[in-house]
Amino acid sequence: MIELIIAITILAFLSIYSARSIQSALRSKTKIQNQNEDRSVIRDALKLIEKDVNRAFNYQNYHLALYNEVQKKRCTPPNQTQSPGSPGTAAPGSTVDQTTDPSDTTATTPSPTPAPWQAPPSCQNFKVVQPKIVTRFLGETDEMHFTTLNYARLLPNQQASQQAEVSYFVRDCKGRLDKKKVSKCLWRRLTPYIQGDIKEGGDETVLLEDVKKFELRYLGYGAESEPVKEWDSKSDRNPGGRFFFPYAVQVTLAIATTAKNDEDRAVEYTLTAPIRFPNNPVAVPTPTPGAPANATGSPATGTGSQ
Repeated sequence: MIELIIAITILAFLSIYSARSIQSALRSKTKIQNQNEDRSVIRDALKLIEKDVNRAFNYQNYHLALYNEVQKKRCTPPNQTQSPGSPGTAAPGSTVDQTTDPSDTTATTPSPTPAPWQAPPSCQNFKVVQPKIVTRFLGETDEMHFTTLNYARLLPNQQASQQAEVSYFVRDCKGRLDKKKVSKCLWRRLTPYIQGDIKEGGDETVLLEDVKKFELRYLGYGAESEPVKEWDSKSDRNPGGRFFFPYAVQVTLAIATTAKNDEDRAVEYTLTAPIRFPNNPVAVPTPTPGAPANATGSPATGTGSQ
């Protein structure tokens, strides 16, 4: 009888220990699954942002820039001055020898005065044609809007190209499962063509809910070592000047965890997405006044590409 009681007691302890072990394993499995889901959705969102940034589209009209340069040269009078001592020019204060034998072919004769330069008729109304640039990169600390070549056709005969306008920003939204729940969400706006206002139009889609942090920094010409908080390719306040796109965008994204016991914790990732082809104008150094000939000052915009 005693042996039976002892056996039942041992079996009870083993059953309790096994049940607790199974419960702990199930809780760990649920926690790990939630963590993997949180990391998966945030990685998917960052992957989409990276692809859009990689293919950012900056248009430069180099044919128009070449036309302006050629017209400037055609409409600029050539340098008609001659340096002292050149053939056909007498030195200052000297006189032509009038006693020279006219039959002497070696005698120096004054060169005829060249006709005054006249501009071609096309130069009368010539004005530098300013290019119309519709591509743009507008970035702030918590949102960015830019043109890209990352649009994919959804239908075989869809009248669309790869050009598109993309925006990322944070705004309130209702929960996907619980409509009564309102939280900060990461939105993506997509317009399948390039229009006038880069902030308007298109379709808006929620990428992430419960966003705790969405921070953007920009690396570009003049800001290679220290990222800046704002970037506008149509502003002269950019480090590189107008029509300059950044070289890379640093994205920091954090969302709240779905675990019940981790309400105050967040999953945070940081990604640096480079722009594969910024197509920026060439920065031509301008000489600083009073500096030596080989010294240069602030950059100016040229017509090439980087």
